[in-house]
Amino acid sequence: MDVLIAFLVIVMVYIYGIVYYFYKRSKKRQKKKSDLMIRAITYFRRKNFDQAKYYFEIAYNESLESEDMYVAAESLYYLTFIYDKNGHNPMAREILQEALEYYQQLNEVEGIKKAQDLMAKISQ
Repeated sequence: MDVLIAFLVIVMVYIYGIVYYFYKRSKKRQKKKSDLMIRAITYFRRKNFDQAKYYFEIAYNESLESEDMYVAAESLYYLTFIYDKNGHNPMAREILQEALEYYQQLNEVEGIKKAQDLMAKISQ
């Protein structure tokens, strides 16, 4: 009986270790995406569009891997501004359309509104 209890305790500790490992891993991943978005927005506000584009693209790719559609939508939204500034209007519209689809899947009313407003501005 004591052996069974000892075995169950070892199994529970092992399971706890696995759960804790994946919990920490997911937190690191979320922090990494957050750091990427902060860097990207900082460069964007400083009008360093090349660096901003680089970090937005990385954040977008990271968000696709972890299926974080909100970060993907936000990355695409800001990438639209960059492509529009550089005169790539067809590419900007295409990227914004994808961002709008993500916002709609999330039912993000504010995101849908800002994407539609930007779409109207770019189309003019």
